[in-house]
Amino acid sequence: MKHNILLTVVTVADHATDIYPYLTDAIPIVTLCAETYEIIIIANGFNSEDVNLAKQMMGKFSRVRILFLAGKFPLDVAFMAGIENGIGDYLIAMECHYDPPNIIPMLLEKAAASTDIIIASNGYARYKSLWQRLIAKMYHHLLQRIHRQHEPMDPSYFTCFSRKSLTILSQFKNTVRNYRFLRFTLGFSRTKIIYKNKTKNKHFKPYSTPTRIHLESFFSYSLFPLKFFSTLAFLLGATSFSYVLFAFFSWIFNSHVASGWTSISMIYGTMSGSLFFLLGIYGWYLSILHKEVKGVAPFQITEEITSGSAFLYLDKKNIV
Repeated sequence: MKHNILLTVVTVADHATDIYPYLTDAIPIVTLCAETYEIIIIANGFNSEDVNLAKQMMGKFSRVRILFLAGKFPLDVAFMAGIENGIGDYLIAMECHYDPPNIIPMLLEKAAASTDIIIASNGYARYKSLWQRLIAKMYHHLLQRIHRQHEPMDPSYFTCFSRKSLTILSQFKNTVRNYRFLRFTLGFSRTKIIYKNKTKNKHFKPYSTPTRIHLESFFSYSLFPLKFFSTLAFLLGATSFSYVLFAFFSWIFNSHVASGWTSISMIYGTMSGSLFFLLGIYGWYLSILHKEVKGVAPFQITEEITSGSAFLYLDKKNIV
């Protein structure tokens, strides 16, 4: 079924040799699905030979844009470069040498049914070894628990976004741009398509083990670690002040206290208690600043339904 929409398809290529086989597979399917489309290829870390080869291939295809990044960036960051530059009514992000293009019609069918975010996934089958699967599952489970999400995180990059969800997604100004996590935080309708697929490219290396950008997701998108250690600092401060009271009452009621022990204990207890309380206060202030610096809208409007007009006399002007 061909949809009367402008469709944007975004993928990331590490080498120019990845472009031609991907386009030959994707373009026939995309052409059957959308009246108008564009394909954005993010050239991630291309050398001069890759750049020249990519420019030569541009003459063989139409409606294709190649964005050359100034260096080699994490995959999530590279995808966000394409997502922020897409102009389509719907945008599909996919890995060029792993995600099958024949799933695109299914994604658009779900999108036509007023679903804003559709994830196409084959679960953890993308990871070749058992160790990689265990690491990935532990990471996503921990991420889900810390951020208090109701559904488990999914490792797949293959996602279809509506323009409404893309508008909200672009408001996240974090340096860490893990859109696979952010799509679960948006308050829009969301569904998942499960498919079975074997890796088309034998040289494909899944991004399995948590990298720097994955570890930073714990701290960039959640205040839980900061608030946890701030609360711990308050508890340690209270414990230090309790020790001061213990030393004071020991000096009053115990005649066998060594000379000087009470003074030293009270001084160290007061200093450490004050320090921990200050650290706890600083932590809570930092949590407030963290919210402000992110600059995300405090609310999200997913839909608006209007019954009638709020104005009785639309033909009359209140300013002459």
